[in-house]
Amino acid sequence: MDYILKGYGMKILIIEDDKFYASNLKKEILKEFKYEVDVVNSIDKLKKVKFDYDLIISDIFMDGYDENYIQEQIIPKKIPIILITGFPDKILKEKLQKLNIVDFIIKTESNRFTLIIDKLKILDYIKDKSFLIVDDSKT
Repeated sequence: MDYILKGYGMKILIIEDDKFYASNLKKEILKEFKYEVDVVNSIDKLKKVKFDYDLIISDIFMDGYDENYIQEQIIPKKIPIILITGFPDKILKEKLQKLNIVDFIIKTESNRFTLIIDKLKILDYIKDKSFLIVDDSKT
């Protein structure tokens, strides 16, 4: 996250095949933050991406792209990821949350971008904070 430390804000990659949704999400992010935001809307374009991002916001299902691709190709890159989908699936959510994702957000009309922007505000707030976690449990 050197990009953040230099004061430029985050560098975000949006992986979303719905071009209208991706374009509007990017606009909403840029309205709130001074981030660099790139959008990829196909697996072919994704394969050409240099993964030098601070955060990925990704749909789960596109042609040639699903939770298996995310597990095998995206998660190993050690970039925090927020997964978004229009298909609520509790089992898939639990499975993917075990893989160290930041969040799993269901896209609906009522929360179209709010939950994502709220999550980014939290990440933006804590980016320069230090935390001490004390665990006094015996296990």
